[in-house]
Amino acid sequence: MNVDRPIALPAGAVPGEWETDRQLTYRILRGAPRGIASRPDVSVTASAIQLDDGRVDSGAAIEPPRVFLEAGSDGLTVTQALRLASTLVEAVEELERWRANPNRTATLA
Repeated sequence: MNVDRPIALPAGAVPGEWETDRQLTYRILRGAPRGIASRPDVSVTASAIQLDDGRVDSGAAIEPPRVFLEAGSDGLTVTQALRLASTLVEAVEELERWRANPNRTATLA
């Protein structure tokens, strides 16, 4: 599905393809994967739905913004757990910026 006009991307968002479901046109946005330097098997990624009017869905239309965590199978050291906590906060802050001001960027797609 193509949207007939450019829709601004929130800063830092990587867009998926436009889709249509339940008479809604949207695309999935993903943030840059974040991780812990000493644990390549641990990653945190922000994700949200952007509607074709430019809004980031709060959950009222399709689903709320989410943070995805891949944590590997081993436990974390205290230092690694603190870094993971900081990384989770960074992802949440990114999603909050997207929701608060989704069109404040020069990037159009």
